[in-house]
Amino acid sequence: MASFDLAIGAVLAHEGGLVDDPADPGGLTNFGVSLRSYPELGREGVAAMTREQAEGIYRRDFWDPLRLGEVADQRVAGKVLDMAVNMGRRAAARLLQRALNYVLPRQPLTVDGIVGPATIAEVNKTDPETLLWALRAYHATHYVSLVEGPDKRFDKFSVGWLRRSFS
Repeated sequence: MASFDLAIGAVLAHEGGLVDDPADPGGLTNFGVSLRSYPELGREGVAAMTREQAEGIYRRDFWDPLRLGEVADQRVAGKVLDMAVNMGRRAAARLLQRALNYVLPRQPLTVDGIVGPATIAEVNKTDPETLLWALRAYHATHYVSLVEGPDKRFDKFSVGWLRRSFS
């Protein structure tokens, strides 16, 4: 089964350290943990966050609820974690379900953004390489739709998001 400790390094490499970019809707962010998502931490708490604290948040709020420790393929679990951290847990779960529906010749999953036993079972039955390609494509499509949308703040993130999508 997949390991959080193996997956978190790539996520933190993508997220970087302390950033306060006015174009980022998350606002002040450290290790990818944003003040917008965690207002209870306050600006000082986000700014002073350690890597270990960020990892704890990612395990508690992303890895465990998405049941990624039950995924057989490390690369698939890592990709879903990375997507969830950047776009939100439910959005990443919906993209996972859409990707599974695209590559599966079986009965489609309900795209509800909830990773339950049926989603995990299908993830583990699906060829990991094929699923990763579908995940990357849906991930990129999500970001393209944001960049092409009316909010022009996202334009500056397009190249980085595409790189992240296909990693």
